[in-house]
This record gives sequence, C-alpha cells and structure tokens, in this order.
Amino acid sequence: ERGGKIRLITITCSHFCEKVRFALGLMGLEYEESAHVPGGHTGDVVAAMEGIDDDPMTMVPVIVYGGKVIQDSVDILKFLNDEAESASGWYPYPADHELKEEILAWEEMVGVVLGTSVRQVMYYLLLQQPSLLFRTVLGYESLSLPLWVLSQLVSPYLRWQLRAEPMSINEESFEECMGYIRELFDDVEEWLGGGG
Repeated sequence: ERGGKIRLITITCSHFCEKVRFALGLMGLEYEESAHVPGGHTGDVVAAMEGIDDDPMTMVPVIVYGGKVIQDSVDILKFLNDEAESASGWYPYPADHELKEEILAWEEMVGVVLGTSVRQVMYYLLLQQPSLLFRTVLGYESLSLPLWVLSQLVSPYLRWQLRAEPMSINEESFEECMGYIRELFDDVEEWLGGGG
C-alpha cells in the first residue's frame, strides 16, 4: 500500500539514520521523526515492531509506512525505492539493474566497514572530550543540568559502557578502525579512477 504518513525512528548522531533522512529529503517525502538519544530508542522500536517480531532487534533507523515496519538503512532505501512515490522524481537507486546491484554491493561494504569503523573512531575521539560527547550524543542543549554536573554524573558510566564489550572503544580498536577506513578509501579511489 503506497501513501500515508511516514514515521522515522532515529537516534542522534547516527550516519545510518542520516542516510535515511537524506533520502527522504531528496525524494521530497514528508515524515515525522521520533529522535532519541542512544539507548532511549529501544522502547519506541520494540513498540513499532510489536506483532511483527517476537524478539525484535532494537537498531535504528526504523520507518513505519503504509502499514509496514522496515528496519536498517539499506532495507529502508530499497523499500522507499520500490514502494514509495517520490515527490521529486528522485529515487535512491537507478533503474538499471546491473548498476543498482553494483551500488548495493558498495553500499553493503561501506555500511559494514565504514559505518562500524566511523562509529568506533567517533566514540573514541568523543571520549577524549566529554563536553563534545554530551553535546553530540546526548543532545546536551536539551538537558537542564549544567554540563559539569552532567559530566561528573554520567561520564564514568559512559566511559565504562563504551569500553566494554561489544563496543571495546580503546586506542587499539581506534587504530584498527582507522586502518579499515584508509583501506576502504583507497578501494573507492581505485574504483572511481578505473571508471568502474
């Protein structure tokens, strides 16, 4: 079923969520966003998945559209491409099947390698500057506590959470992820330079 109001469930500072916002904007589609701080989104996602999945993953972005719930930025873009009517005439993927498959392969690789690595690098760098962590991840401006109080209360917990499994944010993982990012950029440069 096409049409209806699009509801987008997100967290702050997520490039996967931003990718979906970007596509919705380019398609000229209006949507209502339920934005959350990281961790604050789980109840909203579970509620949206009720009756669809008995043990839902709580990752975002999620869209609710036309009676369907779609999770994961790639799946959302595929769905929008195939099921939504673009107000602008722009669609996430080309009509050419072969080119679309090539783009999807790159998108998968970039999402897995770059997406995960950028998240690790971002959190590592933000842990070095707690004031940026609170502004970027928690949307500090919307909180009523002074930054120094918030930093004293929450910073030890956030550091512990981000350094624990499965995130394991530390200098070694930072360097490893920077290596992955450099390799991927080299691959993309080679692909673009080869006209591929």
